[in-house]
Amino acid sequence: MEQSDLHADYVDKETERFVVPDGVRRIGFHDFWFWDKLRSVVIPTSVEEIDEDAFFESGALESFEVAEGNARYRSIDGVLFSKDGKTLVKYPEGIKNDVYVVPESVETIERHAFYHCVSLTSVVLPQSLKTIVAGAFAECFALESFDVPENVTKIGRRAFFLCSELKAINVSENNPRYRSIDGILFSHDGKKLLKRPEGTKKEEYGVPQGVKEIEEGAFDSCSSLKKVVLPEGLKTIGDGAFWECSSLEEIVLPQSLDNIGDRAFGSALDERATLLTICAPKGSYAEKYAKTNNIKFEPTT
Repeated sequence: MEQSDLHADYVDKETERFVVPDGVRRIGFHDFWFWDKLRSVVIPTSVEEIDEDAFFESGALESFEVAEGNARYRSIDGVLFSKDGKTLVKYPEGIKNDVYVVPESVETIERHAFYHCVSLTSVVLPQSLKTIVAGAFAECFALESFDVPENVTKIGRRAFFLCSELKAINVSENNPRYRSIDGILFSHDGKKLLKRPEGTKKEEYGVPQGVKEIEEGAFDSCSSLKKVVLPEGLKTIGDGAFWECSSLEEIVLPQSLDNIGDRAFGSALDERATLLTICAPKGSYAEKYAKTNNIKFEPTT
């Protein structure tokens, strides 16, 4: 059997417990996509690699069972980890618990590890944690708050994508890489705004002085937001920074701005182009951007 043939037509996708055949070394991308009846997966000793998106949208999946002799993986309470316990690979989407405490040994939370875990309202992270990979908590719709421990030095982009109830990202005061201001995630030096939680309901927001860059997806899906004021000194707005800000009516941009990423305002450039107004100095890069993209423009000076 080829290593990524588990999605083939002869496999019964109605099964609730799937035993990966012994001899399979790799569980690949798409192999268990949309297996909506699957509740448990048994992983044999032969498996050496599991793609990070192998179990995408397997919403009923409650547990992994890993053979004791497997050299690469282990299961703890049904959750899939690397053998040494340092990487949390996949938390099954079908677990109904509202709180999960990540074991103290974990240093990395893998890409999409908690994807679409819709029952979770809180995840408690250990002091050992160093890395949260991109998209790790995407579509955790019930997640309400998030505490970043002091040793975390990497939070990947869109780690909290579509966490619609997330109201605050709090960071340990001892963390050297990140900081939180009013529940919003920034780089420690305050020069990058990384993520405004989507569950924040305030309609207006003024980005603090000193911010030079708005990260990719930073305001993604902040549907309550109507007005944003960006400070002088800001240079860059990243790709999709204001994607699906469905209520955004006005954004004030500074003279210093000289780069706006691809589809930074997302749906505002599509069906909502008439709703958004860009306010900026005459002759600025922002004015040129507004006119090029057929967005209403009002001069600030």
